[in-house]
Amino acid sequence: MESENVNRDEVIQSRIRELEAELAQRRRYGADTYDDGTVLSWGKTFSSSDAVFHYAAVKVGDRWYVTGAAGGKNAITWDRLVTDYWTTANVVDEVRVDDTWKVVGQGEEEATEK
Repeated sequence: MESENVNRDEVIQSRIRELEAELAQRRRYGADTYDDGTVLSWGKTFSSSDAVFHYAAVKVGDRWYVTGAAGGKNAITWDRLVTDYWTTANVVDEVRVDDTWKVVGQGEEEATEK
Protein backbone atom coordinates (compact mmCIF):
# COMPACT_ATOMS: atom_id res chain seq x y z
CA MET A 1 0.00 0.00 0.00
CA GLU A 2 2.81 2.41 0.85
CA SER A 3 4.50 1.76 -2.52
CA GLU A 4 1.25 2.72 -4.27
CA ASN A 5 1.24 6.05 -2.41
CA VAL A 6 4.88 6.72 -3.32
CA ASN A 7 4.16 5.93 -6.98
CA ARG A 8 1.09 8.18 -6.95
CA ASP A 9 3.15 10.97 -5.35
CA GLU A 10 5.72 10.68 -8.15
CA VAL A 11 2.97 10.89 -10.77
CA ILE A 12 1.50 13.97 -9.11
CA GLN A 13 4.94 15.65 -8.81
CA SER A 14 5.62 14.94 -12.48
CA ARG A 15 2.29 16.45 -13.50
CA ILE A 16 2.95 19.51 -11.32
CA ARG A 17 6.28 20.06 -13.13
CA GLU A 18 4.53 19.76 -16.51
CA LEU A 19 1.84 22.25 -15.49
CA GLU A 20 4.41 24.70 -14.11
CA ALA A 21 6.31 24.55 -17.41
CA GLU A 22 3.09 25.13 -19.36
CA LEU A 23 2.18 28.06 -17.10
CA ALA A 24 5.62 29.62 -17.67
CA GLN A 25 5.13 29.34 -21.44
CA ARG A 26 1.65 30.86 -21.27
CA ARG A 27 3.05 33.76 -19.27
CA ARG A 28 5.83 34.12 -21.82
CA TYR A 29 3.46 34.37 -24.79
CA GLY A 30 0.53 36.01 -23.00
CA ALA A 31 -3.05 36.30 -24.16
CA ASP A 32 -4.16 36.61 -27.76
CA THR A 33 -4.37 40.36 -28.27
CA TYR A 34 -3.75 40.25 -32.02
CA ASP A 35 -6.20 41.59 -34.58
CA ASP A 36 -7.59 39.51 -37.41
CA GLY A 37 -5.11 39.53 -40.27
CA THR A 38 -2.03 39.37 -38.03
CA VAL A 39 0.74 37.10 -39.33
CA LEU A 40 3.16 35.53 -36.83
CA SER A 41 6.30 33.69 -37.89
CA TRP A 42 8.84 31.48 -36.12
CA GLY A 43 11.46 28.83 -36.72
CA LYS A 44 11.96 25.53 -34.93
CA THR A 45 14.03 22.40 -35.04
CA PHE A 46 13.10 18.77 -34.59
CA SER A 47 15.11 16.09 -32.83
CA SER A 48 15.71 14.26 -36.12
CA SER A 49 17.51 17.18 -37.79
CA ASP A 50 19.57 20.30 -37.17
CA ALA A 51 17.69 22.11 -39.93
CA VAL A 52 15.50 25.06 -38.97
CA PHE A 53 11.97 24.92 -40.34
CA HIS A 54 10.07 28.20 -40.63
CA TYR A 55 6.34 28.53 -40.05
CA ALA A 56 3.72 31.25 -40.13
CA ALA A 57 0.23 31.60 -38.74
CA VAL A 58 -2.47 34.05 -39.77
CA LYS A 59 -5.39 35.03 -37.57
CA VAL A 60 -8.83 35.00 -39.18
CA GLY A 61 -12.08 35.13 -37.23
CA ASP A 62 -10.39 34.66 -33.83
CA ARG A 63 -8.74 31.45 -35.05
CA TRP A 64 -5.22 30.75 -36.32
CA TYR A 65 -4.24 28.98 -39.55
CA VAL A 66 -0.71 27.56 -39.50
CA THR A 67 1.52 26.70 -42.44
CA GLY A 68 3.23 23.31 -42.73
CA ALA A 69 2.14 19.71 -43.03
CA ALA A 70 0.19 19.70 -39.75
CA GLY A 71 -1.35 23.13 -40.14
CA GLY A 72 -3.44 25.06 -42.60
CA LYS A 73 -6.39 22.70 -42.75
CA ASN A 74 -7.85 23.45 -39.36
CA ALA A 75 -8.44 26.70 -37.54
CA ILE A 76 -7.04 26.53 -34.01
CA THR A 77 -7.33 28.65 -30.89
CA TRP A 78 -4.53 30.77 -29.46
CA ASP A 79 -4.09 28.33 -26.55
CA ARG A 80 -3.64 25.45 -28.96
CA LEU A 81 -1.20 27.47 -31.09
CA VAL A 82 0.95 28.17 -28.04
CA THR A 83 0.70 24.63 -26.67
CA ASP A 84 0.99 22.60 -29.87
CA TYR A 85 3.50 24.70 -31.78
CA TRP A 86 5.61 26.67 -29.31
CA THR A 87 5.79 24.72 -26.05
CA THR A 88 6.18 21.17 -27.38
CA ALA A 89 9.12 21.71 -29.74
CA ASN A 90 12.42 23.53 -29.93
CA VAL A 91 11.44 27.01 -31.02
CA VAL A 92 14.66 28.66 -32.14
CA ASP A 93 13.36 32.07 -33.16
CA GLU A 94 11.28 34.34 -31.04
CA VAL A 95 7.73 34.40 -32.27
CA ARG A 96 7.35 37.74 -33.95
CA VAL A 97 4.73 39.76 -35.75
CA ASP A 98 5.77 40.16 -39.38
CA ASP A 99 2.85 42.12 -40.76
CA THR A 100 -0.64 43.06 -39.79
CA TRP A 101 -3.31 43.73 -42.35
CA LYS A 102 -6.78 45.11 -41.92
CA VAL A 103 -9.27 42.47 -43.00
CA VAL A 104 -12.22 44.08 -44.77
CA GLY A 105 -15.59 42.72 -45.69
CA GLN A 106 -17.22 42.66 -49.09
CA GLY A 107 -18.14 46.15 -50.30
CA GLU A 108 -15.70 47.92 -47.97
CA GLU A 109 -12.60 49.81 -48.96
CA GLU A 110 -9.61 47.75 -50.11
CA ALA A 111 -7.33 46.25 -47.46
CA THR A 112 -4.69 48.61 -46.17
CA GLU A 113 -1.50 47.84 -44.35
CA LYS A 114 -1.30 49.08 -40.76
